[in-house]
Amino acid sequence: MTLWDVATGESRASLGRGSTRSVAFSPDGTLLASGSVYGFVHLWDVTANQEQDTLGEHDEIVYALAFSPDGTTLASASRDGTVRLWDVATRDIVATIRLPRTPIWSVAFSPDGKLLATGSSDDLIRLWDVAQVLGQ
Repeated sequence: MTLWDVATGESRASLGRGSTRSVAFSPDGTLLASGSVYGFVHLWDVTANQEQDTLGEHDEIVYALAFSPDGTTLASASRDGTVRLWDVATRDIVATIRLPRTPIWSVAFSPDGKLLATGSSDDLIRLWDVAQVLGQ
């Protein structure tokens, strides 16, 4: 994966090992999350142009990623029918949403971070209460 300077058209940094299918910047712009065809979720330090961590993996392709508005949680959506919520600070999975046999194509947090929207292969958009999913 290559970061490009859109003003100059020049390569700014080369990150990753290929197979990237989804990306998302943290709200403060210092982290970039990437999801791969192999199910891995990686975090990149954009200022240092290097991988910071591999959070873990899904069983299949990671189609979508989204950071919560406060940057503390990362959601990853996969063809395996799961959305995983990761604590960005600890790198732990804090919750998993499962839709059996239903690939999840997209994921987005509401501006206040209270809701999580998922779009899936069954043509449904679902809204999830984040506090309820996290068991709070």
